[in-house]
Amino acid sequence: MEKSSAKLGDTGQLEALSSQFIKSDLLHDAIKASEDIALIVDEAGKILEVVHTDTDALPLNTTGWVGRSWAETVTIESKPKLVQLLEDARSKSQQRWRQVNHPMPDGLDLPVRYIGVPMDFGGLTLVIGREMQSVSHLQQDLVKTQQAMEREYTRLRHAETKYRALFQVTTEPVLVLDAGTYRVVDANPAAIKTLDLTAGQLVGRYLRDWVASEDQVPLTDLFSSVRRTGNPMSEMVRFKSIEEYECMVNASLFRQGSNAHLLVRIDTNASEVDGDSGSATDSLPEIVSRLPDGFVSTDLDGRIRHANSSFLELAQLPTPSAAEGEAIGRWLGRSEYEISTLVSTLMDNGTASRFVTIVRGELGTVEDVEVSAVAIPDNCAPCLGFAIRSIESRVDSGPALASLPGGQSPEDLSNLIGRVSLKEIVREATDVIERMAIEAALEHTGNNRALASEMLGLSRQSFYVKLHRYGINDTTKKLGQNNDSR
Repeated sequence: MEKSSAKLGDTGQLEALSSQFIKSDLLHDAIKASEDIALIVDEAGKILEVVHTDTDALPLNTTGWVGRSWAETVTIESKPKLVQLLEDARSKSQQRWRQVNHPMPDGLDLPVRYIGVPMDFGGLTLVIGREMQSVSHLQQDLVKTQQAMEREYTRLRHAETKYRALFQVTTEPVLVLDAGTYRVVDANPAAIKTLDLTAGQLVGRYLRDWVASEDQVPLTDLFSSVRRTGNPMSEMVRFKSIEEYECMVNASLFRQGSNAHLLVRIDTNASEVDGDSGSATDSLPEIVSRLPDGFVSTDLDGRIRHANSSFLELAQLPTPSAAEGEAIGRWLGRSEYEISTLVSTLMDNGTASRFVTIVRGELGTVEDVEVSAVAIPDNCAPCLGFAIRSIESRVDSGPALASLPGGQSPEDLSNLIGRVSLKEIVREATDVIERMAIEAALEHTGNNRALASEMLGLSRQSFYVKLHRYGINDTTKKLGQNNDSR
């Protein structure tokens, strides 16, 4: 196309040429197929023509743009980009896409990417643009996802740091074993020092390699039983590196993701006591540690001094040191008020028995327990003792409601307080009331289901659905059917 001299003369002639150019069927179809908007802009930056191909994809109100400065349609920080875009187009240098923002009535900005193409007459520039709002939304979603992942990584790093700090500073010898192979995965400094070995001699090796030959089979049987049952167990063994001591090996199972591990604690102070060589009180700590019920001793403020392995299993704690110094109310009781009431009762009466409450595990499980407790305030070391017995298998807050039969009385719902949310308690109460109303309606109508459904304002189909839902068996089914037929 030959250059026009119109740029030196009539502005109306320039507009006519630009209109004729952009309204060409071939050009219009090309713009519509590839881009969302096209503009003809003169040397001063004034818009001469606009082709807006898809108002749904690019919700810009371009009415009134013709004759206005292009800079008036964008936000203030985008104006320098327009100047640079037009300069690049006039100099015919390498073109690049530039993103500018158009202000919208709702207060948000609409991003559009533009590129300028110089025209061969009148110093005009053809500017074509692409909608970037969807890309912007994707970028925002990506940023939010990355931030969420970073927060999760940070949380995991903090949890690992706490575990590492506890594992390293505890004075109790602790080993972590792979539950499938019984190889040592990790050993804390106390275990390395106690067994008089190095980290290289322990980590990656079978623990039985360092156990006296006569104790290797019992130790393997111990680990196998713990892995099979999931219950903590213990066994007396001798280690080759410290043959002068007979150690108590306490093993418990825990899971990390899809992998199972054994937590092995070594007590070098434990030894088998012959019948004539010691008193019964010498065995008392060992008896308490092996009790199938949880046992916890605390100071008068309720802070834990000692917890046996059964309580650690209930609270899902890895070692006794994880419980020591913590308030027992962190795991025991539906609320702090409940535990403070129990402690007050102990201080006033000296004992408490068959107190029903819950234990909350570190991993989120909730278990119903029965607590008996005693206070010893006059000892040289005043303390409280709690015996904690599980009264049902572990359940979480969801199955707690599912386990309730439909015929529960309203009083039974009080047992749910502290275990489930108010919303779930209200839903369960609604079910109880519905069942009671349906049973009362059947009794008043002599088991006539049609009259009962009408009395309750239910359709017959809804009434039958509720009968099935609540498991209400009509003992006079034939009579009910005869009444329905009438």
